[in-house]
Amino acid sequence: MQKQGGRAGATAPQKEVASLDAKFDEVYEKGGIYHFMSHPQSLDFGPDGFYEKHLSHISRRLDVWYVPMGPVYAFKTIVDRTDVRPLSNGGAKARFAVSNTLDRKIYSGSLTLEFTAPPTISVLSGGTKLAERGKTVTDRWNEEYVRREGDRLFVTVRSNTTLEFR
Repeated sequence: MQKQGGRAGATAPQKEVASLDAKFDEVYEKGGIYHFMSHPQSLDFGPDGFYEKHLSHISRRLDVWYVPMGPVYAFKTIVDRTDVRPLSNGGAKARFAVSNTLDRKIYSGSLTLEFTAPPTISVLSGGTKLAERGKTVTDRWNEEYVRREGDRLFVTVRSNTTLEFR
């Protein structure tokens, strides 16, 4: 982008920071997905550089997820390959098996499941009570916690666990 693809004779036109900022704004206003990709050899790094200027424009928004392609691929794979099955109650109000056959060393991220439950319900993952979190931003993708919005209960857990609602 910045240096015409980083090599002499590249056919891709150089993009101006203002045009990328405008495209991000357009996609953001529509609630879409914006994917910014470049190769390190094509960029001048530093506070006055192309890359930092554009990332500065899109940064510090609480409702935007900033993530490299590797974790995006891992998250999508976790979501696509994880099963949630109801189990017998076993003394709880409800129990679910959350599982997949993925290698946990590679696919160690968590996913969020949505339930409807009264505010008095506690959730355990693998026998450990999950902490409640408000609408705060996290910079981790492998945490476990619950978040509530009225009767909507969002449970963020790693795969290969048993969820219990008590």
